[in-house]
Amino acid sequence: MSKMRCRLLAATCLLAAGAVSARADGAAGRLHGCVYGPDGARLPGATLVLRQGASGNETRLATGELGLYRSPELSPGSWEVTVELAGLATRVEPAVVVEAGTDRALDLTLPTVALRESVTVTETVPRDSLEAPRIRESGARDAGEALTQVVGVSRVRKGGIANDVVVRGLQSRDLSVLVDGQRVHGACPNRMDPAVFHVDFAEVDRIEVGKGPFDVRSQGSLGGVVNVVTRAPERGWHATPQLSAGSFGFVNPSLTASWGGERVSALAGYSWRQSDVYEDGSGQPFTQAANYVPSAKDGRSYSLGTAWGRVVATPSPRHRVDVAYSA
Repeated sequence: MSKMRCRLLAATCLLAAGAVSARADGAAGRLHGCVYGPDGARLPGATLVLRQGASGNETRLATGELGLYRSPELSPGSWEVTVELAGLATRVEPAVVVEAGTDRALDLTLPTVALRESVTVTETVPRDSLEAPRIRESGARDAGEALTQVVGVSRVRKGGIANDVVVRGLQSRDLSVLVDGQRVHGACPNRMDPAVFHVDFAEVDRIEVGKGPFDVRSQGSLGGVVNVVTRAPERGWHATPQLSAGSFGFVNPSLTASWGGERVSALAGYSWRQSDVYEDGSGQPFTQAANYVPSAKDGRSYSLGTAWGRVVATPSPRHRVDVAYSA
């Protein structure tokens, strides 16, 4: 009788131990799988964060060299799985169910980061500016000569007047010469007539010089861009007489008058420039040594008159009509 009891007791203990072992083995589950990139390549070094909302448990692990991972034992229930890797978008699986005693396969693919790139230009093209007072007070005979006050700008003298502008060592067809933003190519063939010469000082408000070939508004030139900005009519009545004089009999009287109204404004002007023949230090005119014909040796170096007019109409806030003419 005692032997039977021992045997029953031993069997009961073995069954109890087996039941306890079975409950211990069935109390946890696992996750395993592979992390892929958007092109299907395996991703080593990806970080996985596993969180269980009910218990607050959190587990961190990383993929191996082949992009594989295997979690430690996890409590049964719903887990949030977050996968991260620098350069790719984060992947979140909010409700991954882990069942007791199971080893669940879960492969994850990280998407490409959505890129949106924008470029905002807030600066204007850097330009040097020569204002009207500096031009009038420079003693220059034309705009090309006046521009030599700007660093990096020189000239090529074509005669007593009409100097060609040189920017960064380049001139003529390697420059964009504009008047109020419009290209001027000169009146003579092959650009022999300097384009900047076609405005009188009394017309000019300022001259802008951009150095280098990177002005997208006036592309196509290696040296840069020269933009002559002419005067605009002001509100009310205005009249501006000017008189400049210099060596070799140079004289330059001019008169500009303007009227500005609510919708229509107008400006007009006239200028006269003349000079005697230039002389060297000994007082000899250069025409005496430059093979001029006898009838021209005692003539003037130049004499020219320039007249201009401009009408600006603004029929509405978004519309403007600007008509200008120079002779």
